[in-house]
Amino acid sequence: MQRKVRVTLAAATLAILAVGLWATEGRAVPVQWSSGGGGNDHFYDFIPGSFAWAGALADAPTKSHLGQPGYLATVTSGGEDTFIRTSVTTSTAWLSGSDAATEADWKWMAGPEAGQSFWISGVTQPGFVALWGPGEPNNALGIEHVLHMNFHAAPNSWNDMFAGSTYGYIIEFNQNQGSVPQPAALLLFGAGLAGVGVRAWRRHRGKP
Repeated sequence: MQRKVRVTLAAATLAILAVGLWATEGRAVPVQWSSGGGGNDHFYDFIPGSFAWAGALADAPTKSHLGQPGYLATVTSGGEDTFIRTSVTTSTAWLSGSDAATEADWKWMAGPEAGQSFWISGVTQPGFVALWGPGEPNNALGIEHVLHMNFHAAPNSWNDMFAGSTYGYIIEFNQNQGSVPQPAALLLFGAGLAGVGVRAWRRHRGKP
């Protein structure tokens, strides 16, 4: 019995220490484009790897941040594009745009804008931007139907590309942070575990 009590107390102590470290250690996390800086309070990250476009589209929702599933990013303003280029990555990366369904009708295929056209036959649609690089989109060889950014590490660097090419991708998360226990709540949970261990120890010692 005494051994069990010691194990319980040790486990509770480790839980508290682990939670404290989780809450305070410096870790690489998605970057927020805050509303205070003119942003939308969404979070962004670059997922490195060799993803075909469809693979990136499917992989993004398997990841989450602060309780929110990710999606292959949409970029709906010049400010958002600049934020990603300057604060997230300058690597060439997939976005969720595609004109695979109808040539020259570019739509976002993920996120709140899924299914909405942002550029049709040379015309940027109201409420959107289309930051194509010079001469783009050109549908080279008739097979370029998906979008990546940072084709050049400069403004207006979007490019249409063959969907079977492989790049990393930009993942986007909405700002809702209420779905996951925050560090304070986790610390309370750890304290509760410690309380259980103390009560077991007191019972073992014959104390109320």
